[in-house]
Amino acid sequence: MKVARPGNTQNGKYKAVFEHSLQAIVITTPDGAIVECNKAACNLFGYPESELKQIRWQDIVDQHRPRLTDHPGFSSVTGAISEELTCIRRNGERFSCEYSTVPVTDNGEECKVSFFVDISDRRKQEERTIAALNEATAAKAKYKTILDSTSDGYLTINSNWQYTYINERGADILHGKTPADIMGRHIDDLFPDVHNHPIYLEFQKVMRTRVPSATDGYYGPWDVFFQTRIFPAPDGGIAVFFSDITEQRKADLQLQKSRREMEMILDNTDQLFMILDRDLNLVMQNQAYQKRMQLMVGKQMTDGESVFRFVTPENQAEVKEILTSVLAGNQAHRKFNSIDRQGDRHVVEASFIPITDSTGAVENIMIAARNITEEESAKQALHASEEKYRYLFYSNPTPFWAVDMQNGRFLDVNDAAIAHYGYSRKEFLELSFDAIIPAEQTEAFRPEKAAFRGHALIYRGRSVHVCKNGEIIKVELTAHGIQYGGKNAALVSATDITESLKKEEQLLYSELRFRSLIEKGGEIIALTDKTGTTIYISPSIKLILGYEAESRIGKKPFDYIHPDDLEKVKVKMALLVAEPNSCLRTQWRHKHANGSWRWMDGVATNLLEDPAVHAIVYNFRDITIQKQHEDALRVSNERFTLVARATQDSIWDWDLVSNSVIRDGKRLETLFGYPGWEPEEVDAHWNKLAHPEDWERVTRNRKLLLANPAESYWQDEYRFLRADGSYAYVHDCGYILRDERGNATRMIGASHDITARKQYEEALKEKNNELKRLSAYLQRVREDERKYIAREVHDELGQLASALKIDIDWLNLRLTTVEEVARKRIEHANKTIEILISSVRKIASSLRPSVLDDFGLNAALKWHCTEFQNLNGIQCMFESGFDDSEMNIHVKTELFRMAQESLTNVMRHAQASSVLVMTREDEDNFYLTVTDNGQGFDGRQHKNTLGLVGLRERAVSMNGHLEIESEPGKGTIISVHVPKERK
Repeated sequence: MKVARPGNTQNGKYKAVFEHSLQAIVITTPDGAIVECNKAACNLFGYPESELKQIRWQDIVDQHRPRLTDHPGFSSVTGAISEELTCIRRNGERFSCEYSTVPVTDNGEECKVSFFVDISDRRKQEERTIAALNEATAAKAKYKTILDSTSDGYLTINSNWQYTYINERGADILHGKTPADIMGRHIDDLFPDVHNHPIYLEFQKVMRTRVPSATDGYYGPWDVFFQTRIFPAPDGGIAVFFSDITEQRKADLQLQKSRREMEMILDNTDQLFMILDRDLNLVMQNQAYQKRMQLMVGKQMTDGESVFRFVTPENQAEVKEILTSVLAGNQAHRKFNSIDRQGDRHVVEASFIPITDSTGAVENIMIAARNITEEESAKQALHASEEKYRYLFYSNPTPFWAVDMQNGRFLDVNDAAIAHYGYSRKEFLELSFDAIIPAEQTEAFRPEKAAFRGHALIYRGRSVHVCKNGEIIKVELTAHGIQYGGKNAALVSATDITESLKKEEQLLYSELRFRSLIEKGGEIIALTDKTGTTIYISPSIKLILGYEAESRIGKKPFDYIHPDDLEKVKVKMALLVAEPNSCLRTQWRHKHANGSWRWMDGVATNLLEDPAVHAIVYNFRDITIQKQHEDALRVSNERFTLVARATQDSIWDWDLVSNSVIRDGKRLETLFGYPGWEPEEVDAHWNKLAHPEDWERVTRNRKLLLANPAESYWQDEYRFLRADGSYAYVHDCGYILRDERGNATRMIGASHDITARKQYEEALKEKNNELKRLSAYLQRVREDERKYIAREVHDELGQLASALKIDIDWLNLRLTTVEEVARKRIEHANKTIEILISSVRKIASSLRPSVLDDFGLNAALKWHCTEFQNLNGIQCMFESGFDDSEMNIHVKTELFRMAQESLTNVMRHAQASSVLVMTREDEDNFYLTVTDNGQGFDGRQHKNTLGLVGLRERAVSMNGHLEIESEPGKGTIISVHVPKERK
């Protein structure tokens, strides 16, 4: 027997029974581990399924309460154990259970299937029964009738193991005895070998513990299964209810055997079997059905799932009706559609059989089914093929026959062949293919002489056939190999081409003439003879010139030509007639039916000597509107030319749709020296003569403007190659004209030579650069002079003043007897010398602080900030952020002077209380920033003051850049960055 173990629970045939059983079922391994349980078990013990599977059998059974042990004799016969246990719920509550277990083997693994039934209520009933028995002891007579009428056997045994009472049913169960045969006798008299039997041991336990019990057991000598419920009696003995369950147990064993056999049969058949409950949900399925569900829906159909999940919507009502009928006890056999996981439909043939219980009521429905999709598809394909063949064969307007390729006899014929050849169907089927071939046609196709090639082409060609009335016809034959009624046959079709061959020659001349008219004609096609008389004119003349075509036949076209054009046309026509096959083109004015004149453009071809035409072919069309446009364009171009000549610029007109440009060639000669250019030649040269470095930029910018509907004006500057090889600077501009959708369609503009202006700008730029270089040179000269003067003042005057002070100090020490007036003069001279030395130092520092040359820019700025704060009382902070050791002396000097001038401006104008001087650097630049919290100023109004201009000039001399940020009331930030010199 297979059991619902992990790994095969989904495949168990009785999973639905297992899951929905009212009995609690637990499957355990030999060591007591719980591996499977049903919903009733979870409800009984109060555990979730996942948690119950994590504990052991011993955790749900009270091991300290007495219980019936396994009996070898009982187990060896039945393989089952049945007893009463005290079990434990998850919340610790203990309760009584009737317990039975069956050992099973699944894939070679031993396990036990245990069934639990809560008998707590029965225990209470039994306790009440004991109380009733206690009362019955005092009034046996009162209850004897009740005990004798029960269906179970009942007996009482005293503490000496003597039968004190047994009812009629009980005596009958014990091998057909009477109560008188048993009462008063010892238990050993009836059961001499009972002392080691499980039931007897249970009797002893109840007599000893005074706790009711229940057990089943097998008694070998009698080959009987007993079911017993044992209660303690008031006299110290026991009272026993018992029944013979031999037949029930044997039926269970037979049922198990039958189920195993049924499972083997079902699992080894290709037919699909499943069992539904009365709610039409799946209860059982065989392996073939599981595999089919896996193929169709990608998973197995699980127990409890509705069968309607796999029935197409249009078949559900029919299937439901069938199942309802089967539930009423009827059998059914049907075909219906199912759906696989890709949504493909399958045809299933199924038998529906009711399964009844012992009362005859339908308990389940068994469905035996098989997939007949391929059979049905084959039948439908065969039917469709046959229908298609019949339709194509019998309804085809072309004569068709099926001909036996062994003897050439007709096997079948369609209606077209009957109608065309004059034979009836019966006559055709009595003839062979030779009957429709004239005797002289010895080389004609005959199916019996051709080689059969399956369904391939056998023959294609022309032949001659004879009808029943003797009429000879020419036919186009095609023959393919087919199977017809198990025979190799040829499917032959015959297309009568007799009439078509006759008409081919007639059509040839007509087709040639028609082709000449179509290929050589235009809007109006006309044919005239050599005198000019019209012999044909196309109907389109009505639409173009208002004449009916018939009215022009027999008339000459000269009657409708404008007098001013008539002579010219006549001369050309005379030349045309004189030269066969010649062709000419001309334009003239033709009179309209309403009296107006229409311009025509025509081609005339002399085909008088062509036998197929024998006429002069005219092909002409109305070009009146084109002429009007040409006149308007001519006037416009004349106006354009006059405007171009009246200006010094080169005027151009660019049609963006046709990409054509009109320019004034004469002005181009004047501006760029290219003589003899016609306007249409200019644009072909323009792109080539524009400077390559400029033209890509100009073209890109112009395309961006043209693509933007909001733009209407374009201008740019570029260089253009003159005829002498030099480049002229051109300023090009134009207005953009757009259509209603905003697309640019035209540009009109002018090209202006700005070479002189560019040369002036370059010269001015060079002069500015020269002035800047001169200014930088003067700055360096001044710095050098200041540096020289500062050193001379510091070194020469400073040394002389120091020497003089030393001499005066010496005199002051030596002249002790000098009078007081002279001493005071000496002291005054000494103080004057000290002032002189201090002044020399200040003058030298103001000219060129020596700290800048000796210690660098950072030290000089720090010293100057300190001096500025001491002299002016304005807090001045310095933050150093770069290494000036690699900086050249020119940059150091200029940055120091810019900081010095900035602080001077703060002192004079800012009214600031604090100023910050900061230096920093990055990978490419040195930075100097001077920030004050003064009153600020409007940079737009003071941008050209001398102080700011001087700062900018110093920045430019270092190839640096000066930035000034200031607003009234918000202070000022002066920042300069100077690029580092690359080694």
